[in-house]
Amino acid sequence: MGIFRKLDRMQTMKEIPTRTIVTSEIEKVLFYQIKPETLTFFRDIGISGVPSVADTPHYKFARSILENGRQASSSEEELYRNYLQASWAGKNGDIEDRINKFADHLNLFVSSRSTSAPLLTTFLGDNDLYAVDGNHRLAFSLATNRNLEVKIAPFNKALKIFNPMKEYYGQGNKGKPYQSIYFNKRMVVTGRRVDLIERLNLIPTEAINGMEILDIASNFGMSSIMANINGAKKCTGIERSKELVNFSNKMSILHAREKSVHFLQHDIDHPEKPISGFYDTAFAFSIYSHLKNKKNLFEIIEKCIKKYVIFETHPHTKIEDYPELFDSKKFRSCDFLGNLNYSYDRPEKCRGLYILTK
Repeated sequence: MGIFRKLDRMQTMKEIPTRTIVTSEIEKVLFYQIKPETLTFFRDIGISGVPSVADTPHYKFARSILENGRQASSSEEELYRNYLQASWAGKNGDIEDRINKFADHLNLFVSSRSTSAPLLTTFLGDNDLYAVDGNHRLAFSLATNRNLEVKIAPFNKALKIFNPMKEYYGQGNKGKPYQSIYFNKRMVVTGRRVDLIERLNLIPTEAINGMEILDIASNFGMSSIMANINGAKKCTGIERSKELVNFSNKMSILHAREKSVHFLQHDIDHPEKPISGFYDTAFAFSIYSHLKNKKNLFEIIEKCIKKYVIFETHPHTKIEDYPELFDSKKFRSCDFLGNLNYSYDRPEKCRGLYILTK
């Protein structure tokens, strides 16, 4: 992390007021750092939905140490070890060292009355809190029945402080990402594009309802998640950025859509392997000019898409600027659906949206 980002993060944290939450609130705080690997772990131990602090192996291990002392053979330590193996699979780091540091951190917490405030965030209000940073401290507080000072930030600030993506498309554009981020159809981070719902509403229902959709260059994954909420059977997003893929899968889980919406890392320009499977509909939103090997896009459309391509042009362009697509004899019809805005601060309607039917 660069020095300027560190300073900006520290300043943003200072601006967030601190408040005390009691243990009855702590036990309900949800586990924001969920991902597909840890989701499988929690499902295997019988926890459905997004786990709370009271569900985590962090809390159970901490309580076991406090009640029985450190016992290497305890079921709670083995549970925490299994969690770490799921969470840190493929990453460097000694699992046993992490377990020892956890125990040391717990001892330090118990011996001190002060600790840095964990950062929580909310999408829908204070009754819907997620732990962005500080899972250990929350678990220790619950295990010791001790109230805890926390900072609660709206999601846009939490993302700014603990941004999981190196490629936060748009940091050079007034600090806004390209795609806005939604939670249950409510915008929680304003991006340069704020017309996602408007765009989905322009798409005919027959291209969404009950369809399997391939979202090409899915960015934060919002189009896939919202399409699934609107009736799509299954959505798969492909995106070249691993960080964006990880974030999108997290958001799918937080929306309880992980069974029908998932995201894969795939670089269209330099694919390690071709896209497999067949899809009813493809989303291809303003990606054409960003591709160096455009033929790869057309191969995906030709080989993997059975019915519809929903294509959004770049600003101030015409269908004549996309001859490989609109001159293709592979489509029996091409219909104009409407125009969309250039961006949040440039509301001119200059992006065309089309449905191409095979």
